[in-house]
Amino acid sequence: MGVALRHHYRPRGVAAALFDCRTPEVLLSGPAGTGKSRACLEKLHLMALLNPGMRALIVRKTAVSLGSTSLVTFREHVAKESLAAGDVVWYGGSAQEAASYRYTNGSVIVVGGMDKATKIMSSEYDIAYVQEAIELTEDDWEAITTRLRNGKVSFQQLIADTNPSVPTHWLWLRARCDRGDTVVLDCRHEDNPVLFDDDGQPTPVGTDYIGKLGRLVRARTSTPPCTWPIGSPSPEAGPEGGRWASVTPPPSSCGAGPRIRTAGCICTRATFAGLLPEGPRAARLREVAAHLEETWFCWIGGHRPGDVFYYRLQSPVLIAELDHHCGVFLDYDTPKPFHVHTVLRTPHGNDYGRAWVRQWQAGRGQ
Repeated sequence: MGVALRHHYRPRGVAAALFDCRTPEVLLSGPAGTGKSRACLEKLHLMALLNPGMRALIVRKTAVSLGSTSLVTFREHVAKESLAAGDVVWYGGSAQEAASYRYTNGSVIVVGGMDKATKIMSSEYDIAYVQEAIELTEDDWEAITTRLRNGKVSFQQLIADTNPSVPTHWLWLRARCDRGDTVVLDCRHEDNPVLFDDDGQPTPVGTDYIGKLGRLVRARTSTPPCTWPIGSPSPEAGPEGGRWASVTPPPSSCGAGPRIRTAGCICTRATFAGLLPEGPRAARLREVAAHLEETWFCWIGGHRPGDVFYYRLQSPVLIAELDHHCGVFLDYDTPKPFHVHTVLRTPHGNDYGRAWVRQWQAGRGQ
């Protein structure tokens, strides 16, 4: 007799896309509270119910960290009814065997960490869920993929949740280079049914949660509001090509404190250096990192999808800008999200080397 379906969960948005996806590797990326972990766990639970004898894996970098995160969600929200009915039971593991959830239809969901890999890597699975994938090394990831060969389901899959990291993290590079084998799904708070209803309106829980986020953002950005008029058509293209290139950022626009400023600097320098070959890129990043205390990151404009904005990283060794631009020769006078300018320059003579040419000429009396 099969396991009774007593649980109700309606995925939408990115969660629904995850349920439909059969791609070998899927990354759910987004901030906390978007329902990433819940969606991944719900998919594992459903597959275990519908595919007798299936084997799945829930894994994180360290086994102990699962006890206060994914396993709580699985126990209290995902498999709560099945556990109460006895259709799923918890096995605490042994010296040789990993802990697991065992289903009466023969399906098993193994739980473990890559810090004790021998317990979980000696078995084969149909699907694996990696929580906080940015904690893993690429070798960890590859090791898990080699175990996806149980054959009880028509497809094998590795799904993972992650919070955004620097663009040069191996996960993002893998997603760009694996020729369609890795899919990234960007999660939003509106996709979480706990926070928003089917009409897109906040639930009572959502109202409270979003309110807390708003208070947190205000606390971290307690500097006076920016005085730069982003809608102003002047100045437009400066000597370096950027709309604000010749303007000195006022203190009120420069960052929201060392922690946020440092994060913005690191992400921006990694993005703008990403096109360089590996050796020059590493050298460039080291150069910028060496001047981080003298580096400023400023953001002007909105933070919501569709908003226009401008940001600049200004360092003694690098200037990087992204700007939503006005029309200039086109027929609109305010910045538009589809009109983007980027600028990458080296200060003190710019990256064309004119200062070095002048120095060389001066040394030879030319």
